[in-house]
Amino acid sequence: MTAAAESRTGRAIPGAAGLLLLTAAVVMFVPIKRYTLPSSLPFHLEPYRLLIVGLIAWIGLNLLLHPDRPLPRFGLAGYIGAVVGTALISIAANLQSISQQDLVSPVLSRLLLLLGVLSVFFVVRLLLADERHVLLLLRLLVAFSGMLGIAAVIEERMRRNAFDMLFKALPVLVQTRSAKAQVRGSNLRAVASAQHSIPLGALLASMVPFAVYLYWLDSEEGSDRRWVWVGCLIALLLGVVSTESRTAVVMLAIMAVGCLFLRPGVLKALAIVGIPVLLVLAVAVPRSTRALTKSFFPKKGIVQQQQGKQGNLRSTGRLADVGPTLEDVSRHPLFGRGFGTRVVDGPNPNAPVVDDAYLGRLDETGVVGLIPLLLLQGAPAVLMWRRARRSWSRHGHLAAALALSLSATAVSLLLYDPWADIQENLVFMMLLVVAGWLVVERRTARVGTGDTAEPVPA
Repeated sequence: MTAAAESRTGRAIPGAAGLLLLTAAVVMFVPIKRYTLPSSLPFHLEPYRLLIVGLIAWIGLNLLLHPDRPLPRFGLAGYIGAVVGTALISIAANLQSISQQDLVSPVLSRLLLLLGVLSVFFVVRLLLADERHVLLLLRLLVAFSGMLGIAAVIEERMRRNAFDMLFKALPVLVQTRSAKAQVRGSNLRAVASAQHSIPLGALLASMVPFAVYLYWLDSEEGSDRRWVWVGCLIALLLGVVSTESRTAVVMLAIMAVGCLFLRPGVLKALAIVGIPVLLVLAVAVPRSTRALTKSFFPKKGIVQQQQGKQGNLRSTGRLADVGPTLEDVSRHPLFGRGFGTRVVDGPNPNAPVVDDAYLGRLDETGVVGLIPLLLLQGAPAVLMWRRARRSWSRHGHLAAALALSLSATAVSLLLYDPWADIQENLVFMMLLVVAGWLVVERRTARVGTGDTAEPVPA
């Protein structure tokens, strides 16, 4: 690596590979809000919180000991700063109301959670010194997601969540609650290590393009490891079906349409493989396959089903509370009611569950806060899409995988709120890190990457 490139991408933090492994393992396998570490603190010392603090401390110590160490350019960090800044602005604009409604505690809790999740972007970026670390991170995420897919299938078949027994394998963990059973009709929807079946399905679906990318990459290198990614791809799809998440299916459909424009040859190959995969689904998870298919065609129609019960704070209808929420927005359109003031669970909820992250953010932070969220979710996908259209190199194919995954995730926010589900949010931050690295790499190190603007059939 040249000195100029090193000044942009940075040098590796000692133990970076091991820290990436630890980070991915904790995020994927230790259920959030279900386990904590023993402590006398006024809040639960969850492993992911301790991990973030530990990473910040380790990286900070290394930077202090080596002040000459060049810091990388983060890429996309401006969007994250805008999300935090507008959240603070909305709180400042509603301080009196927040105090009067005794919402200071939930607002501070949500703000600290937001800062903790977004800090993962910067921490993980500092661990990525070069492409080896980027590929290591992707391989870990895909492999661990494949394991979650297998765990979801076992849960669907055995009707028991293996992660509820995790404390028996790791005595240092204290279980605070069991996974809430998600049921559709008489079928159990898999949750695995997630907080709900929908974010689990969305997480597994978002990893599908990277399983395909890693298969292509190892095939180009003649490595037998490519078959591992085939297994992961099948496990991901099995896991999606086991969650019975329509949101995840919509994401897969969006990625298929996007692939038609970005890499039509890949879509054609996947379509051929799709027939035996469907047979595997029918055999491995027959109940969930039937239930998921029927869920798209309910007796009274899917629109009527999603109406729910208007005004019911526990309503599960995606459309029931859109109108009332928009009426609330009309009373504070610019800065919202204040970030973190929508309390949808606990003993004293004050707002209905809105399965639309954009609408929820609009209600809390107004137009001022909605715009940065739209940019954070959409701008990286657009950048990756443009890169993938121009380049058919290995980095171009990585950009295509990112474009498909990030685009599907951005659309999925219309159907649920992943910002309320920490695990998927942390994974999203890691994918943003890879996208940011690709943005910086394009500007700094074109020589030797094989990057070309000429479209060559894959």
